[in-house]
Amino acid sequence: MDASELTTMRRIIAAYYDLIVEGPTGPPGPAGGYTGPTGQKGDQGFPFNVRGQGPTGTGQSGPVYTRDYYDAQTAGFAFLDTTNGVLYVKNTNTSGDWSTGIAFGKGETGPTGPYGPTGAGIAGPTGPTGYVGVDGQTGPTGRTGPTGVTGPTGRPGILGPTGPLGTGPTGPTGPGATGVTGSTGPTGQRGFTGPAGVGSTGPTGPATPAAPMSYVQTTPTQVVITNGTAPPATITSVTITTTGNPVQITFVADANFTTGSAWARLQLYRDSTAIGQIVQAEPGSENNLNSPTTLTYVDSPVAGTYTYYCNIVSVEYNGGNINFGEASGPTMYAIELAGPVGQAGVTGPTGAAPSMYLLEAYANVTYTLPGSYSPDTCRYSVVNNTVNVSSGWFNTSTYRFTPQKTGYWNIVAGYDVYRGSSSIEANLIIQKNGSNVAISGSLGAITLINSKILYLNGTSDYVSVVNNGGAANSRTQTSEKSFFQANYVGQ
Repeated sequence: MDASELTTMRRIIAAYYDLIVEGPTGPPGPAGGYTGPTGQKGDQGFPFNVRGQGPTGTGQSGPVYTRDYYDAQTAGFAFLDTTNGVLYVKNTNTSGDWSTGIAFGKGETGPTGPYGPTGAGIAGPTGPTGYVGVDGQTGPTGRTGPTGVTGPTGRPGILGPTGPLGTGPTGPTGPGATGVTGSTGPTGQRGFTGPAGVGSTGPTGPATPAAPMSYVQTTPTQVVITNGTAPPATITSVTITTTGNPVQITFVADANFTTGSAWARLQLYRDSTAIGQIVQAEPGSENNLNSPTTLTYVDSPVAGTYTYYCNIVSVEYNGGNINFGEASGPTMYAIELAGPVGQAGVTGPTGAAPSMYLLEAYANVTYTLPGSYSPDTCRYSVVNNTVNVSSGWFNTSTYRFTPQKTGYWNIVAGYDVYRGSSSIEANLIIQKNGSNVAISGSLGAITLINSKILYLNGTSDYVSVVNNGGAANSRTQTSEKSFFQANYVGQ
């Protein structure tokens, strides 16, 4: 190797050392021999700087790079092929102009030469520092510090509700003996009936079994009014022969619309004569919704035979059918309002006699109906009509009807029960003495109407109406949709 190559090699080694992490200082080398004679000055070396290294080959661009990645570097840029231990230096600034590879690395160890005499040469250079050792194991956890000062006590919580009052056992009966029951006194004579009309009424004859009420009722299977049927379209009918007394007609059904946005208006007829109010059934915009529907009316025809109809008087089918009775069919009945007749006594002068007994009330209030199906008493606070009954029979504080006349009463009730959505259920319930006797319910119902004929004892039996639903909602109750009717049918 001539002086030029030796100079190049020294620079390569110096540059390579720049890439090595220094290890710990090694022990001093042995003293060198005599200093040799000064050699001949070598040729000017070729400057270069090893600033790239990577595996042999081409095309690798990260995280380490092959030589071709550095083709555009300037003259003197050096690349070390770490796979083969070969060094390449850029000859010029031309892309890809690399020198011939120079073997770079440590050759095989030669044989040990003979020891020369101990010289007085200077110490050799300090060896590179070794690699930093691995971290030692974590030391043991220190002792727990002292407990901090206790913080101030928080404010007392809200006092909970008082528990129920316990009931102790009943004390023993006192020692005194019960007195002897006195004998029953004789029954007093029946007093005379007070005057009525212009003369006194004769004594009442002995009672006979009550005459049966005259009524007819029909409960057909589901009635389907098909799309396109022109009104008036009959849903169902009943025929009754009367003796001249008033006749109550009632129709009840759930109207099931197979398509949304459909509606129908219903009205009662006596033969070909329309009677009563028109009621509209309109459940909403969704398909296959039910609209509970009730029509009732007290008619006053002369004695004779009549056929009463429930007809559709106008309609929007919207392409679908209307099914009256989804689970079962509609119900329609007619009752002649005549009381029982006993055996006639001695005829006296005729006085005024009531033909019917009727009480009507309605709600006039705005409030929030409860949710979670909690029962809510319907608030009928205004008695607006009475016929031969006392308005005091209806308590406008407890909303209870307690008639003081024994017999069968036909109860009809309506109430706005809407709970804010067509998918939320609501119910209207008639109760006797606090127990449910008739329930009417539907999804998305606005006003529900319910009816029931009840026997009431004329003293303590009472009727109330409640509603419940799946969500709370504020509603305004008015006389047109929130009403109560009690009509005496007979004994």
